[in-house]
Amino acid sequence: MKTPKTNDTAVRALEVLKLLCNGEYSQDEIINKIFQTQKSDYELRIDTLYKYINTFKLFDIVFKKSKTKYSIENIPFQEKLSDKEIACIKLLWSYSQKIYTKDALTQIENLLKNFLKNYSNLDFENLSINSEQSVLANYSINTSLDKETIFKFRQLCKEKQKISFTYENRYLNQKQVFTVAPSEIIITPIGCILKAYNPEMAEIQNFYTEDISNIKQLPNLSKPTNVKNSVTFALKGRLANAYELKNGERITNIEEDYIVVTNTEEDKDELLRRLLRYGKACEILYPKSFRKKALSLIAKIKANYE
Repeated sequence: MKTPKTNDTAVRALEVLKLLCNGEYSQDEIINKIFQTQKSDYELRIDTLYKYINTFKLFDIVFKKSKTKYSIENIPFQEKLSDKEIACIKLLWSYSQKIYTKDALTQIENLLKNFLKNYSNLDFENLSINSEQSVLANYSINTSLDKETIFKFRQLCKEKQKISFTYENRYLNQKQVFTVAPSEIIITPIGCILKAYNPEMAEIQNFYTEDISNIKQLPNLSKPTNVKNSVTFALKGRLANAYELKNGERITNIEEDYIVVTNTEEDKDELLRRLLRYGKACEILYPKSFRKKALSLIAKIKANYE
C-alpha cells in the first residue's frame, strides 16, 4: 500500500501555526522543533519562516513578538457566519445542484455538512429553504446550465476520442465545423466551456457547449498533447504599469517604457479580441501567424467604416 502523498511545505507551515498557538518561541526554537517534529532531511530556513508568517497575516492572524520570541495574539475564528458568508455558501450549494451529478454532489454535501458543524447560525438543512432560483437570481450567472449535458461532455473528455461538431460562432455570426480532441470542461459564471485541441490550427481552443450541435464521436483516439502555443506582445505606457497578468502569462522582458508578456494558456480568439481592445498601447510581436491574423481582423473592422 502506497503512503499518501503530502505537501511538505503546507505541512511545515501548519506545524509552525500549531506551535505558535501553544506558546512563545524564538526563531531557532521554531526551526529546531519543526525539524524534530517532521524528522525531515530539509531544515526550515529563517527566510522561509518569515514567508509562512507573512502568509498567515493575510488571513488576519495577528502575531506578537516579545524580545526575540514569537507568539500568536489572535486567530480570527468565529462562532457565527456573517450574512455575506451565509449568502456565499447558499450560492455555492444552489449552483452545485445545477451543475453536478449525484456522486460529485454527495461529496460537496458531505463537505458542507462537516464545515457547518463549526457554526451555530447555519446548518445544512437550512441551505435548501430558499429555492435555487431565488438564490441564483441575485447573481449574474448562467442558471440554464444542464447537468446532464455537462456530464456528457465530461464523458467525451474521459474517453479520449476525437469528436466532430457544428459550432455556432457568436462572434463571427456563422456556423463552423470542427474536429478536435476534447480535453476538459470548464464551468464559468456565464456558461460551460469545452477546452479542446484543434490539430488543424495546432492550438488549444475554447467552445461554449450551448453553441455546439451535431456531435459525432470518431474512432480516432486523441493523442496526448502538451501544447503551449505562446503569443508574445508588448504593452506600453500606462497600461504597462497597470497591467495584471492573466492565467498562463508571464513577463519576459521589462524596459523603461514597455513590458513584454508571453501568454500560453488563453484561447487564441479570445486573446486576440482582448489585445485589440488595448489599441495602440499593445503590439503583438509573435508568432507571425497570430500577428498576421490580428492585422487581417483590423483590416476587416476598418473596411466596415469606410
